[in-house]
Amino acid sequence: MIAAGVLHQQFKAAERFRALVEERDGRFEELPEGSFAPATGINTVVVVIPAEQ
Repeated sequence: MIAAGVLHQQFKAAERFRALVEERDGRFEELPEGSFAPATGINTVVVVIPAEQ
């Protein structure tokens, strides 16, 4: 899991991470807003990256 900001941030690290996920045929699964409330209000996504074969 990672903060949902990685989906749209323009920082080089975020851009490289999105490219890595795409290269490995991965995907981002957005969780419903408030999934971790009240502990945190940060929206999150699950990152799925298939294992290399």
